[in-house]
Amino acid sequence: MVTHKRHRDKKTYRALFDPGASNSLIGSRFAKGDAKMLPVKKRNVIQWKTPNGVFTTKNRVSIPFYLSEFSTSKKITWIFNVASHDIGYDMIIGRDLLLELGIIIDFAKKTMSWDETTIEMPTVAEINSVLKN
Repeated sequence: MVTHKRHRDKKTYRALFDPGASNSLIGSRFAKGDAKMLPVKKRNVIQWKTPNGVFTTKNRVSIPFYLSEFSTSKKITWIFNVASHDIGYDMIIGRDLLLELGIIIDFAKKTMSWDETTIEMPTVAEINSVLKN
């Protein structure tokens, strides 16, 4: 899960690590509030091809957040593409950010590592339980 700090409160949001996504996405509901929307030039509009169809993103936003399961003190700020429809999660962390952070996803060991911290991958049942909330 990801913790995004707004003002003095911390709220937990659902995030998916998706090495199959070339860029990171954020839901429009999550991008509202104190986030800073960035202008997108026409050439920066991205067309996404997914198993559920094709869509485009026309906005980007700079979001500060923490990967709280790894560290509550390492603040990350990243520019996300804003999806105007439901993406199933609040945030999809794509290959661009996974590479930048050096996150290791080890399917053989069923672990994820960042810097000196390694955590176990959640089970399907754990993921489904979080998605229902």
